[in-house]
Amino acid sequence: MPYESPDLLLEVLEQSPDAFACYGADHRLQYCNGAFIEWFFPGWTLETLSGGPIDEVVELCYACGLIAACNGFADWRAERLRSHSSPGRPYEYLMVDGRVMQGREQMLSNGGTLSVLTDITERVELAEARADTEQRYRKLFEQAAVGIYRSTREGSFLEVNAALAAIQGCDSPADFLAHFHARRNYYVDPATRGEFLATLERDGFARDFETQIYRKDGTAIWVSETAHSVRDQQGQILGYEAFIIDITA
Repeated sequence: MPYESPDLLLEVLEQSPDAFACYGADHRLQYCNGAFIEWFFPGWTLETLSGGPIDEVVELCYACGLIAACNGFADWRAERLRSHSSPGRPYEYLMVDGRVMQGREQMLSNGGTLSVLTDITERVELAEARADTEQRYRKLFEQAAVGIYRSTREGSFLEVNAALAAIQGCDSPADFLAHFHARRNYYVDPATRGEFLATLERDGFARDFETQIYRKDGTAIWVSETAHSVRDQQGQILGYEAFIIDITA
């Protein structure tokens, strides 16, 4: 398809949800789209901003009061100018309304620079929510009164909590993994492992599976194990997660 007009490119830039700003080889602003003005220069226009050198644009951006510069204006200004003079390294803006913008500078063939900024607030919030969930899971895992483990499909333990280590007479999770990592001398009747896995393979879970296992000192105890399989996006089993309760008494 033949290239018809720069107006088509400008229309695409104006419709983009990202903010664009183009600086010439002399580091003066030549163009910015509507999103750039809306995010950083409300009330201004391309005509009033055009021709301004990068340092003045940065200072005016801060003066508009929408940037939350946690370390103060001087540090924020210096970092912004470094990003402009060394294109390629991404940077982030924290806005006073809590939004997070990620930017990146790209060198142009004419010696100028293109700034592209994207609103990554949702991505950051999802990452924070995921981190919070993982932190709460970790706290539950470590402080649970029942034994918990994660293992490979082949049976090697990947992670155990302190309660499981205590159930099996170990001083710590690390002590447990050192002694029982590959499940050698783990089941009193090794055949029960096959029964357990067959249930997991067939149903995807096993509930209240009772069996005898060895403690570190060689004594046997009865436990009840409830487990489920962990699968990838294609449905292939990656491993297992389980809860274990000592029912010897």
